[in-house]
Amino acid sequence: TGKGTVLGVRQNAYSDYEVQIDHGNGYVTVYTNSGYPMLEEGVEVLKGTPIFYIGAENTLVKYQVSLDGALINAYDVMNIEG
Repeated sequence: TGKGTVLGVRQNAYSDYEVQIDHGNGYVTVYTNSGYPMLEEGVEVLKGTPIFYIGAENTLVKYQVSLDGALINAYDVMNIEG
């Protein structure tokens, strides 16, 4: 999504991994995938930084955006180019 700091990396009850990234100004994104995370807590990331090891068995990535702790529609804050 953009520049930020990894808040946490954890495995959830479904054996998927979740990576939370703080983008500042109250924005946090959460990425969920069954592949092993490539990041750890405290790491600074940029737009395009790889988050998971992706293979044939784990191509689906769940994506959430929150503002001040409340989920928001990601399309409302995305800059789509191309």
